[in-house]
Amino acid sequence: MSVLSEKKMTRTYHWVLYGSSIYEVFKVIHFFALFKYASANICGVTTTILALIYLSMNILDCGATQSIAPFLYLFQNKQKPLKQFLIKYYLFAVVPIIIIGAAVATFFIKRSFSLAPHFMIIIGLIALEAMRSFMRMFLHITFHTPKVIILELASFFLYMGLLWFPFVCFPSFQMSVNSLLIPHFIDSIIVFSGFCIFTFLYYKQCAPGGDSLPTNFFKKLMISRVFNCLLRVGRNMFSTGNLITPVFALKFGVAYAGVFYVASTLATALSNIIKCVVYYAGNIVLAYTKSDTLTSRREVFKALSRRIVSIVFPVLTIIGFNYSNIVLLAGQKNLASNLFTFTLVFISIVFFEFFFLLYEQFYIIEELAPKFFIFKAIELVLFYGLTLSTSVSSPLSLLIGVIGIKIFSFIIVSSDAYFTWKIRLSARMKPLFFISCLVFAGLSFLVIRYIAFYYMS
Repeated sequence: MSVLSEKKMTRTYHWVLYGSSIYEVFKVIHFFALFKYASANICGVTTTILALIYLSMNILDCGATQSIAPFLYLFQNKQKPLKQFLIKYYLFAVVPIIIIGAAVATFFIKRSFSLAPHFMIIIGLIALEAMRSFMRMFLHITFHTPKVIILELASFFLYMGLLWFPFVCFPSFQMSVNSLLIPHFIDSIIVFSGFCIFTFLYYKQCAPGGDSLPTNFFKKLMISRVFNCLLRVGRNMFSTGNLITPVFALKFGVAYAGVFYVASTLATALSNIIKCVVYYAGNIVLAYTKSDTLTSRREVFKALSRRIVSIVFPVLTIIGFNYSNIVLLAGQKNLASNLFTFTLVFISIVFFEFFFLLYEQFYIIEELAPKFFIFKAIELVLFYGLTLSTSVSSPLSLLIGVIGIKIFSFIIVSSDAYFTWKIRLSARMKPLFFISCLVFAGLSFLVIRYIAFYYMS
């Protein structure tokens, strides 16, 4: 990787870190304000529709977003192959699927919810968000991160202003599904339009001409997209709690499921800040070093893993130190103590996923997504077996079982990666940082033990 590209990557890292931090903080504030001031029915319908919109968007993306990085070297800074990639292999190949799929999803949403907004708002949100995801990754990976962050934050604050201004200024104003989703629709239009302009300007800056994409490109791209789509959907099931929440409802009742959903939302908000950094920065650096020697790629992998360890180790240390406190809190009937317990344990699950994400990115860049999918399929089969097990008698035992599955799956993935490329994680850290983490974890043990005895009293 050139010195210039390394500087750009570092700048991208900082922009994503600060931008995602600001976004997630205000999103959590917005989330709690919404649940406080909107009626339970309106809030429930709106959040359910949004969940279905983003679920549809992830599926209809068809793995296109994750398939940019492996083939960047073919069209980077060259107009002819870039035009082929964007027009022939995305606009003509993926966008029609997005539009048709969005129409089908909208039909089912309209049939399921009488309060659902106009047909065009739902279909527009699904289609725009799917294309927005693809273009966001494309712009990040071509080093347009500052423009992306500024535009999305500005549009997000406009969205919040459009949503909350009528409520604050007009006491008689009643929130509705339309008043919550129309600002979101406007936000999507603004950001998508801006992304189109940024992409066109990047195209104009590229060198004219260039070689056409290889004859076998379509086959390789389709394989990559299919398995990337499956990996993305599977990853979102665990990392967002969308898969575990229904299991909670079936095994332990809707009260526990509701508490876990809030806990997973809090944990996801915290992890999204780090995930954005790992997701975008990891894709960028691995994409730009694909043509380097294997030795160079190993060093890049180690550097990325050290960065993840420096973020994840303090959190996992705190959770490890407080295992006995978590068990104490989990035994209480108080919902607040359960919320605290579930949040801590689910954070460890989500943070563990960061290491899988790094390995997943490496497999995708090496065009071995089908192989990585086999490992994730084994993980899903084990989880299905866990849900059927009679030995799982409490919410905490289910979550600990998920952690066990993750550890087992990680051993398989890391072993295969080592034997294939001789790559492994690097947990090297400065002694002062290591000692500081242990001291802070010890202090957290005392604080959380106090909280545990408070709920027991």
